[in-house]
Amino acid sequence: MVLPVVMGALVALLIVGAAVRASGRREQSALATADGGVQRVRIRVERGYDPEVITLRAGLPAVLEFQREEDDPCSERVILDGFGRNVFLPAFQTTAVEIQPNRTGSFDFACGMGMLKGRIVVQGADGEG
Repeated sequence: MVLPVVMGALVALLIVGAAVRASGRREQSALATADGGVQRVRIRVERGYDPEVITLRAGLPAVLEFQREEDDPCSERVILDGFGRNVFLPAFQTTAVEIQPNRTGSFDFACGMGMLKGRIVVQGADGEG
């Protein structure tokens, strides 16, 4: 009888802890810089993606530089479904991933386990997307 009560209390604590952690986390965003006709943005990978939201311009090639600062197996792959990319990220290295953001919209990316998530927002020349 005591075990179910203890287990229930532990589950409740885990749920509350996750909610508190999620509410304290701010979504970070970044606008890519254009250099020589190529957009670039560095994304730190450590218990998540920083920034989580990246804004790109449609029609210009982009290089996403994933700087992986951990060896957690969860973050060893990044999947960019909207761009057909599934890339291995070596631990403690920076990996350049080239994409062609040709259409406007919002495109999610995630780790191989789907736990770490980010988003790429592609805007047109008028800033709409």
